[in-house]
Amino acid sequence: MALDPSSGAGHGFLAVVGPRRGLLLNSRYRPYFATPYGDMMLAGCFGLVRAYAALNPDAAPEIERALDRAREKA
Repeated sequence: MALDPSSGAGHGFLAVVGPRRGLLLNSRYRPYFATPYGDMMLAGCFGLVRAYAALNPDAAPEIERALDRAREKA
């Protein structure tokens, strides 16, 4: 979607969301995958968990492993 298609600005930034976002994984447009782990409704929750890991180094390794596994499945 372009806010002003007549501007000819092109696609300088492409944010991708949704269940079929994987179709653009190796796209030449270099999309930004806007939702971590593939779920728009949980993006904030994953961010809070990652922030907790950043602030609590003792919990960080286990949290990072769990998030990495979740990302691989997305």
